[in-house]
Amino acid sequence: YGESVDALERAIRMMSAQDYDRGQASSMLQGMAATVPGMPKVLAAFLQEKSKAAQPGAPEVAAYEFQSGGIVSLLKDLLKKFEGELSEVEESESNQAHEFKLTEIHLSDVIAKSKSDREEKAAEKAKTAAASAKAKGELAETKATKASDEKTLGDMIALFKQKTSVYESNQQVRKDELETISKAIGIISSDDVAGSYSDRINLAQVKAATRTVSLLQLGSSKRRMAAQQQAAELLRKRGKALNSKALLLLAEKVPADAFAKVIGMIEDLVEKLKEEAAAEADHKAWCDEQLKANKLKRNKKTAQAN
Repeated sequence: YGESVDALERAIRMMSAQDYDRGQASSMLQGMAATVPGMPKVLAAFLQEKSKAAQPGAPEVAAYEFQSGGIVSLLKDLLKKFEGELSEVEESESNQAHEFKLTEIHLSDVIAKSKSDREEKAAEKAKTAAASAKAKGELAETKATKASDEKTLGDMIALFKQKTSVYESNQQVRKDELETISKAIGIISSDDVAGSYSDRINLAQVKAATRTVSLLQLGSSKRRMAAQQQAAELLRKRGKALNSKALLLLAEKVPADAFAKVIGMIEDLVEKLKEEAAAEADHKAWCDEQLKANKLKRNKKTAQAN
């Protein structure tokens, strides 16, 4: 429509400047239609109006001041018509352009929002994946530590049972050793001395001076030697039965050494056995504490793994 409006304005100027009849006007418009953009549409509208005027029953055209005046008026009417249509087209195109711009903005916002959401989800997914990988790693580490602790606990329990068995066995052996020594003292001592020794073994209260005085009250040397031999035999027999090196060693020394020296050896052995028993009791208590601590640690690891 824009080119047609320009062509019409040009044709109106030309026809207003010269006196054209209808035939000349048609020829001029046809000539312009071949070279001027938009003129073919003007020519078609002109010919259509001319055809309507030539139809039977059409009103007579009034006399013009000059012959081409009616043609110029017709072209001006066509110009108004084309300008109106051009205005409508431009308005329509403007509205369409505005709607397109709004649609473009909306789509841009949608695309930007979608991109932002996608990036946010990707970041969240990566974060979740990293957290999951970390959790899996920590779980695997916890399970490995738990398995190691369970193995350590199993080994410790087995060792604890073994040591407990050895401890109980050793305690029983020492008890039997002390009973054997007590019997040996009873054999080589008088009733008074044996009684004082029984008190010493159990309570460790009797002093060496009192003991020495009592021992000097024994019978003849022969009786002492016989008693020492009998005590040595008892110690040897029980030493073999208990597999006690201490009793066997004492059995060898009892017949050969002086009586007072034998008593001193017995006292030393009793003290040594008591110290060993106390040391083993302390060690067993330590093992019990370690076992308890390891169990608490294992329970904590089990809770973390679950």
